[in-house]
Amino acid sequence: MLKSQPIAIIGEGRITYRGEELRQDDETVWLQLVHLARQHVAGQLVEFTAYSFCKEIGWPINKNSYERLKESLRRMQATGLDVSSKRLERGVSMSMIPFFEYEDSETQKKLPRWRVRIAPELVVLFGENYFTRVEWAQRLKLPDGLATWLHGYLASHRVPHPIKVETIALGSGVNSGDKPELRRMIKRALTNLVQCGFLLSFVLADDLVTVKRAPNHHHAEG
Repeated sequence: MLKSQPIAIIGEGRITYRGEELRQDDETVWLQLVHLARQHVAGQLVEFTAYSFCKEIGWPINKNSYERLKESLRRMQATGLDVSSKRLERGVSMSMIPFFEYEDSETQKKLPRWRVRIAPELVVLFGENYFTRVEWAQRLKLPDGLATWLHGYLASHRVPHPIKVETIALGSGVNSGDKPELRRMIKRALTNLVQCGFLLSFVLADDLVTVKRAPNHHHAEG
């Protein structure tokens, strides 16, 4: 549980976070929610079946996945973010998911379609960094963790500039005091990104990572 914990941001702005620590599978759920929310007016309810949602993010279609999805949405509902950024031009405090409904409050019957509202300010912040279908398929092939974090970070840069090993550790939240082990983890994650077709190549030298992206990332969604 984190209590007003500053979150490492690469670039400008400041975010502090309250709530249970979120993981990469929460990010997968979040990215899919943002994708759905972008098709609606900001702040409108997003509706979906647990089946369709799990199918879209490549989770097995079973009760365990539905429970895992519900827990992830609950975790994000019980969050508090204090965000100040140039994009928003003010400081805002909010829950990532102000509203989540999956059963009838009177009868306790499960609803056929779950309903979620995302904080509109976060759609503004995250909405432009969406994955193409190709990138989404790549993410789903990657092991959750450093590989998915690096994929998300690099996908939001058309031409990624060299990035320091320390910056990767800070941004991804990887706590490895052991520098050689950190370099090994990063190398393994970058190799995964080459194998899934996202990167053409990478170089890890002098604690600096330089990558070449594969040319298929400009495909528009459709």
